[in-house]
Amino acid sequence: MTNRQLFGLVGSIVLFIGVFTPLASSPPFSFLGDMDLFTVVKGKDDAFFIMGLSLISLLLTIAKKYRGLLITGMLSLILIVFDIVRINKLLELRWGWAFLFFGTFFIIIAGVIKSNKIKCPFCLELIKNEARVCRYCGKEVIVSEKK
Repeated sequence: MTNRQLFGLVGSIVLFIGVFTPLASSPPFSFLGDMDLFTVVKGKDDAFFIMGLSLISLLLTIAKKYRGLLITGMLSLILIVFDIVRINKLLELRWGWAFLFFGTFFIIIAGVIKSNKIKCPFCLELIKNEARVCRYCGKEVIVSEKK
């Protein structure tokens, strides 16, 4: 498992769990308990949207389509910041926001990390960037062909 896959998988799972963690409480009505994203945001659309983005991120990670993680990560970050700004004046924030932020940042990091492998120009198998000879076809990889 590569670092990109690890960051993508962990980020997707943490973001999904973050939707259900305690995000806020209302100080005058503390007897009501902590509220998750479904109860904090009216309409519940943001919670379902973030859950959907986390599942899409998980599928993109499994399919190794890491560029899409930048889009899902940035959309999640925008939505989370928007929700915090919207409810910060009314409620006291709890520890659940850390799950949402860490999950989002892990997803973005997975989309940004560069791979240390290139495709062999002859057999198109993935080889290490530093390789001089392809381990699959045995042909010499010229330095100018490396990107």
